[in-house]
Amino acid sequence: MKTNSIKTSVIALLFLVVSLSPGCSTEPESDKPEIVGCNSVKYKGVTFSRIGCAPGIASFYVTATQGGVTGNFHITCSGGCILSVTVIK
Repeated sequence: MKTNSIKTSVIALLFLVVSLSPGCSTEPESDKPEIVGCNSVKYKGVTFSRIGCAPGIASFYVTATQGGVTGNFHITCSGGCILSVTVIK
């Protein structure tokens, strides 16, 4: 009876550890877009300025090239500023 209890505890502990561990990311940290200020996005070490959010714009897709880096983004706006940015592959 003790053996089954120990096995169950070990399985529960392993499940907990696996479920709490962070997922694997295939993108380097610098490849994740970061909102900088109201209307700029930093991506792959380059800051894309004046992306285009304005009052009344909810979201849009944009492809921009700056400093030799091209970014294909989906931008969500709120109050004329960038609320979220995702890279479209």
